[in-house]
Amino acid sequence: MVQNATMLTIIMVCALAVFLYLGYLAGRKTSDSSSDYMAANGKMPYWLVTATLLATFICGATVMGGAGTAFEYGLFDTIPDPFGAALCLIAGGLVFQGIIRKTGAVSAAAVYQGRYGVSGAFVAGLCQIMPMLFFAGAQVAATGKLFQLVLGWPFTMTCILSGIFVIVYTAFGGITAVAWTDFVQVGLLTLGVIVLFPFVLGKLNTMGGHAAAVQLLGEDFFSMGNTDWSFTGIMTYLALWIGTSAGAMPGADIMSRGLIAKSPKTARWSAITAGIIMIGIGILVVLMGAWAHVFAENGLFTAEQSALIEEDAELMIPLLATHLLPSWFTALFFVGLLGAIMSSADSALFAPSTIISNDIIRPIYHMRTGKSMDDKQLLTCCRICVVILGIIATIFGTFTQSVFTLEVIGFTVQIVLFFPLTLALYWKKANRTGAIAGMIVGILWCVVMMVSQGTIDAEPYWVLCFGPAISGLIVQVIVSLATQKSDPPVPLCHRDGTPIKWPELGENRYIVE
Repeated sequence: MVQNATMLTIIMVCALAVFLYLGYLAGRKTSDSSSDYMAANGKMPYWLVTATLLATFICGATVMGGAGTAFEYGLFDTIPDPFGAALCLIAGGLVFQGIIRKTGAVSAAAVYQGRYGVSGAFVAGLCQIMPMLFFAGAQVAATGKLFQLVLGWPFTMTCILSGIFVIVYTAFGGITAVAWTDFVQVGLLTLGVIVLFPFVLGKLNTMGGHAAAVQLLGEDFFSMGNTDWSFTGIMTYLALWIGTSAGAMPGADIMSRGLIAKSPKTARWSAITAGIIMIGIGILVVLMGAWAHVFAENGLFTAEQSALIEEDAELMIPLLATHLLPSWFTALFFVGLLGAIMSSADSALFAPSTIISNDIIRPIYHMRTGKSMDDKQLLTCCRICVVILGIIATIFGTFTQSVFTLEVIGFTVQIVLFFPLTLALYWKKANRTGAIAGMIVGILWCVVMMVSQGTIDAEPYWVLCFGPAISGLIVQVIVSLATQKSDPPVPLCHRDGTPIKWPELGENRYIVE
């Protein structure tokens, strides 16, 4: 346990109650419309979309995992998160978010449905679910570690409790609840990091400053530039940047944030702004993690805490806060960190729930009964999915060893959808058959690598990153071109059937519900 554990516990529990109450209030303002529950009727303003994007991406893996990775391995290994994730937001805003918003879809997989039909959306949805559960599980694990540090409770117990909380307030109010709690939580985290950094820097300066850290660790420890110019070294370096950024772009979390924005311009600039802010916060976090070596060398931590850090370096940031911040600032930082983790968890849990209910179960229900699900049935289905997926994510979190690794691999696996999404939005000849074939080949590549090695963290990483994407792209292009007559491509359309691009492809449409 840490100093002032009782006070921290009371304040954190009160903060959780406030977050839950905000979710409840948002839920009361959410109508019985499935569009409102899943996509807030596409009415969220710039500042709120920016906040919910930032809160989704600045998470337990960014703050605790990023700092812990910087402490153990140096800044080079932190490229995927936060910097690759920030690149995802900026590039995604420039390339995808605006046009995704124009489709008027209510879920991420429905964007694929507009060009690839129900079956294409079904496969895309399946490809998104497991990575998002990895992401949600990483946040549950981060929350568990935080409460374990404060309370001294068993890790399994704290993971289960955090999982229950996320399930309850995500199910209450849908995307509106998620967005409003995200706004509060990201504000607290940003303030907490900004408050902690001067204290860390001040303490570092009493021990020789950054120069002492460089002397202790070497200049390479603080470098994010590539030093291995062999083929493997170059490919690994590129994969560190591209795996997370390209893998997260077609993910359900960032796409769903584009769909809730009130306009394509809002969707685009919210993502770009969130990415820029994330770079700034990320730099502060990883520097604090690396500098902690100087503090450890100078005896800042107790023997018990040093043993904790040696066992799990992802506890570094909360331990620094307890040592360097005044009591109330420590409480503020813990609440902000808790909020950031929770906001990412609810987003990761909500996105696959909408995919399963809207893009998998609803089509199956229609095929089996010949009827369409009404809004009440769809809302109930989505809330049930939140509960079931929340339980699965909690199980993942309970058994994970590294928050950082679980999240990075989750993002990387989604790279199988990067080219299907890109071609859906920008290639006139993309069709359903080619897209399904490409996605299946890509996901099979990932499955074979992981199963054959008995771990999700399959090596080499660059093969796990580029193999699924490139093989899927080649297959999609070849099959699409070979099936233009048997499966003619359709225009990219709004949800109501109005063409956005390529109206010359004819009157054929895939109905997007």
